[in-house]
Amino acid sequence: MNIMSLNMRGLGDNSKRRRLAKIINSGNFDLVCLQETKREFIEDYVVENMWGNQLIDWIALPSSGLSGGLLMMWKKGLWVVKSNFSGHGFIGVCVEFKSKLFFFVNVYAPCNTAGRRLLWETLYNLKYGSSAGEWCLVGDFNAVSNREERTGRSENWGYIDMVDFNAFVNEMNLIDPPLHGNKFTYFCSDGIAASRLDRFLVSDGIMNLWQVKGQRVGKRDISDHCPIWLECSNLNWGPKPFRFNNCWLEHDGFKSFIVEEWKKIQITGRKAYVIKEKLKIIRESLKKWNKEVFGWLDLNIENIVADMNELDRGIEEGCNLNVVVKKKEANALFWQQLMMKESLLKQKSRLRWIKEGDSNTKFFHSCLQDRRRKNQILSLQVEGRCVEQVGEVKMEVRRFFEE
Repeated sequence: MNIMSLNMRGLGDNSKRRRLAKIINSGNFDLVCLQETKREFIEDYVVENMWGNQLIDWIALPSSGLSGGLLMMWKKGLWVVKSNFSGHGFIGVCVEFKSKLFFFVNVYAPCNTAGRRLLWETLYNLKYGSSAGEWCLVGDFNAVSNREERTGRSENWGYIDMVDFNAFVNEMNLIDPPLHGNKFTYFCSDGIAASRLDRFLVSDGIMNLWQVKGQRVGKRDISDHCPIWLECSNLNWGPKPFRFNNCWLEHDGFKSFIVEEWKKIQITGRKAYVIKEKLKIIRESLKKWNKEVFGWLDLNIENIVADMNELDRGIEEGCNLNVVVKKKEANALFWQQLMMKESLLKQKSRLRWIKEGDSNTKFFHSCLQDRRRKNQILSLQVEGRCVEQVGEVKMEVRRFFEE
């Protein structure tokens, strides 16, 4: 699914719309969302000219005079439209696509704090008052999520809006995919300020179903906003790297397990080949061992806690040396298992708040997935050109380290 968004600052004359048509056709987009059309009425021929043909469906929200206006265009027959909806600052469509419900919302947030708060509340009520489905919000949100997304303004400018916006994203359970390309999406005409006002916010289901790798910011062209689009990829980057968990070293049986498994492997050939094949086999053995030993970590901890409480009741009934020894062993085992779990989670998350926070939450696991997405290398800048093909990226990485 290819989706593009752009704040047009008005559809303008034929020359501006022809330039937009060139941008749309260059990306072969399935869905295009435009903000600030500044049109009270939009004719079919205008939309068809921008899209490049008549095989298109669209919906629009009229502007208020020369302020605002939204337009959504998509390929005819791409999905089954169930309904469309709109409100102050947004327009959306509910569709059935590959037997699933999707809600696409084109957003142009008001410039004032009160207006944005009302928009966030309206969208929140809309989502949780609708049927279950996947959500994609895109457009100009007129807000940033952190100070690094703005330059040329005072540090305190928009702080309250930033807090409100982040709370809205969290309450909606949406993900802001990693950003590629330009750092900012809006550049002030006076050249003093720049901000990241435009973005995609998508549900976790869309991230997985479409294999979303991030959102790309294009070059500024016919507007003071840059076009943005989702980057989805099903490219095969080869086998995933093997990850060593530090908590394995803290387990008493780890070293003996490795020694025994290594001795079992019988490989003949050149030394480099033997080492490579042995490590491959050990990797698979470690995966099974990790699942057997650490896969039941939470259950083991709960069982130990139950045993400790049972031993406590035994001590209450009468002091027994055997019970005291077992209680001491159970207590030591409990803390050993707990430290292993914390070590594993710290290595996976690299989040400072894990020291005090609850790790068994949907938010925590979303953070793990978000970190993995941000650590992916999808493209490289090599001597001023962007390298994105799998083979080229691998070749450039190898060349870099060889040199």
